[in-house]
Amino acid sequence: MSPTAILYSANDSARHFQAQAFRKAGFRIAEAANPLDVKRLLAIYVPDAVLLDSEAPPGDGKEVLREAAEQGAGASVVLLGEPPAGSMRGEAEAQGATCLAAKSSKELVAQARDTVEQSRRLSQASFRLRGEMEAHMARFDVTLRHAASALRQARRNPLSGQAVLVAEDEPLVMSFLTAVLEHAGCLVFEAADGREAVRVLWEYSGAVRIVLLDWSMPGMTGPEMVETMRKIAPEAKLAVCSGNSAAQIRRSLSGMTVDAILEKPFDTATLLDAATKLVGPE
Repeated sequence: MSPTAILYSANDSARHFQAQAFRKAGFRIAEAANPLDVKRLLAIYVPDAVLLDSEAPPGDGKEVLREAAEQGAGASVVLLGEPPAGSMRGEAEAQGATCLAAKSSKELVAQARDTVEQSRRLSQASFRLRGEMEAHMARFDVTLRHAASALRQARRNPLSGQAVLVAEDEPLVMSFLTAVLEHAGCLVFEAADGREAVRVLWEYSGAVRIVLLDWSMPGMTGPEMVETMRKIAPEAKLAVCSGNSAAQIRRSLSGMTVDAILEKPFDTATLLDAATKLVGPE
């Protein structure tokens, strides 16, 4: 199973470069630009590791170290590079973090992977319980069988076999969306609140093609969900469903973007047309 990690760096370009290197090495990475991002991500799931840029501002770096130690539930805490004397070094030692030093980014990634793998082997507690893992495996097996069936039945349908996450807290609306999309050949994952939606997307980030996101749900605000989902699955298409106008939604996004906005109420044809456009040509 690929190791999972939260990668924190206040430097956007450095963080994106490091994230790309770790993903190439097989890591599943969620990026964090500040301590609040780290706190939010740790509240949603437990990663194998929290990776920190040693050149982060000392105050923020110390806060992330403490947050990872308190909320990480056994996750390895790794500093990417030796911190300068008098900065985060004392806090890193106090929290039992591992400090890595390497001549190249490739060596640094390899060292970090070895550290995480060793921690995973020695730890008796995995970030998932055995029962939860078996449940996810069974769910994924069902998903694969549904996919095979859908592809056989509707090979020319652009939505056939596409994985869609429906995040909606209203049961009747959820039933409508799921029924329409499954009839069109989609594989539908359901989530009834913001945190559950983020957890499902994290679990199936490589498969989910479209997210239908109710703008007002318990657990997280609309902007929080969009921001977090963009970090977890930047390739997924986000469609916001709301009783508010598209203009109101765009103002609430504060510069962030979504791929579509569906104003409630909408009918079956509108839903399928929007989903088809989001999938695009194969």
